[in-house]
Amino acid sequence: MAVVAALSSNKLAGSTPMPRALRSSPRKRIPSPSPQAPKSKKPRAEPVDESELDCAACPAPGQPAPIPGKGAACDRETWISCTHCKTWFHCICIALENPDDFSKWYCQPCITRSKEAFESGTSTSRAPFTNVTRPPRRKSDRAKLEVDYAAIQEGIPADPLGRWKNFLNTYDFEPDNFRRMEGPEWTIDWLMNDETALRQPVLVPAPADQSVKAVNGSVKTEADASGPLRGRIANKNGRPAPRHTSIPGMVVPPSEMTIFDVADIIGHDTPVEVIDVASQSSSKASWTISEWAEYFDTPKEKKKKTLNVISLEVTGTPMQAYVEAPQLVRDLDWVTRDWPQERRDPSCADNSWPKVQRYVLMGVEGAYSDWHIDFAGSSVYYHVIWGQKTFLFAPPTPRNLAAYKAWCSSTRQDFDWLGDHLHSLTRVDVRPGETMLIPSGWLHCVYTPKNTLVVGGNFLTDWNVATQWKLVEIEEATKVPRKFRFPHLKRLSWFVGKGWNDRLEPLDASEQGAKGEDGADIEREADVADLVDVVPPLKVVNNIELVYQSLSDDLELIQDPYIAESGDERTVKQQKAAREAIPVQYVGHLPKAEAMLATLRGRLDKAKALADSVHKERVRLTKEARGGKKGATHGSATKKRKVRK
Repeated sequence: MAVVAALSSNKLAGSTPMPRALRSSPRKRIPSPSPQAPKSKKPRAEPVDESELDCAACPAPGQPAPIPGKGAACDRETWISCTHCKTWFHCICIALENPDDFSKWYCQPCITRSKEAFESGTSTSRAPFTNVTRPPRRKSDRAKLEVDYAAIQEGIPADPLGRWKNFLNTYDFEPDNFRRMEGPEWTIDWLMNDETALRQPVLVPAPADQSVKAVNGSVKTEADASGPLRGRIANKNGRPAPRHTSIPGMVVPPSEMTIFDVADIIGHDTPVEVIDVASQSSSKASWTISEWAEYFDTPKEKKKKTLNVISLEVTGTPMQAYVEAPQLVRDLDWVTRDWPQERRDPSCADNSWPKVQRYVLMGVEGAYSDWHIDFAGSSVYYHVIWGQKTFLFAPPTPRNLAAYKAWCSSTRQDFDWLGDHLHSLTRVDVRPGETMLIPSGWLHCVYTPKNTLVVGGNFLTDWNVATQWKLVEIEEATKVPRKFRFPHLKRLSWFVGKGWNDRLEPLDASEQGAKGEDGADIEREADVADLVDVVPPLKVVNNIELVYQSLSDDLELIQDPYIAESGDERTVKQQKAAREAIPVQYVGHLPKAEAMLATLRGRLDKAKALADSVHKERVRLTKEARGGKKGATHGSATKKRKVRK
């Protein structure tokens, strides 16, 4: 059975199947079109000149046409669309120079409606609409063209340095009315008694006896100090000895110090950040201080590029002994005064603290730094050892700061010079032995007419908090990278708040009063003289309130439970940064931080109430110290006031 079955299956498998009849599928016959006249084609639309179209912001008939500006605001051919309502506008009609500067742009009606909805509580978004600028292009990595054809058309030398020199020689600068001070005048008394202190740049001329220096038995004049010299005056260690200036507490290198000396002191393998002047960006090559010294000593005609060193911070190195800020600067500096000393020890494991007090700057002839404001609006002390620096200054007026903010966000920094948009420019030449104090917020650019060695540093103060916070807002709005911001600023603010809370603690004791047997307040004469060194001037109290408000805002941000739910990555990062900035070891966790701020708030209120009386007492003591009226009774400068227990 098995064999038969197998044979049967083989037979069936090998047999040829019968063909099936093929059936064609039914197909409809399409009748041929009957001959008829061809249809007439639609007339082709004429091209539309978009510059002839009106936008939502075009002036009504009879109204004056918009005044042409710069960039896209000079004609009617460039448009921009509102991100929300999708309405199109001429850039010229809304005075917008470059629509490419924005990743999100909202028209004014949409911004107004969103603000009204937000204030009324009916908004579906967390905040009103605001224009979002694109991340700033700090500086181009591409070197500028050696031939500037636009400059040639204007009759200006066809190179960046030539254009700079042309501006210096042709611009009508404001008169240099900045104050010239003697070094010994840099004291706290100047700050207390001069309304312009830390509000305008100040120059301290070189002492008259600094023009001649002895080098290895020879006479060296100031003119000889224009470049690096290998001769030196050595101390016991074979190194040049530091020099004290006429400014109290300030220590600088001697005028005989060379760049090779700097390399010897710091260490030949110490890395340095070198700036390519043509592109105003960091050089792609890695440099050591020894390599930089060799470049610096190379003749100008053999240098292939113009380079600059402006960010060599020497704290914690042997060079620190040669750079010390004036005593006044150290008294005012938040970092020196309030950052815990044990957290500034180089041997400490956690050595992350703001090292910005001691910079060594080395510029070759022709180097320059473009317009800038120092990070967080910090003030600067600046001393020229040898060589020369030429500064252009612009005051921090609202107009200048607005122009600076727009320029920082612009993609046209390489060919749109900020100086053309600023007002009240002043030129100052700083020569060997001179010291410049640049207050918070002042815009400046710097040119190096000859090889120069400079030392200086940055510092934040209680006297300029409003300007400092304004510059921090501009940095955040223009998305300045963290590398170019003041390091550890939020944590420093907590240390400043804690420092003032401790310094104002004596006010608690001064407020303790007593009550009589009938429960009435006993009047007593407040010992205002004891509070002269405790209560700061009213201006400082108001500025410390800004620090307090900033810390309170951070606590509110930390405790906002809706941020994590919102999914806003930027706000989540801000919340995390605010939480991590609290120095728990010194301030405590969140409840203790809140308690500290509450105590600080109360003490600031007491200081504000006493500020007027303390100021009068301070003036009286100053006059008395200057030989004023003698025999003034202590009670004549104080007021009786009621105090409650």
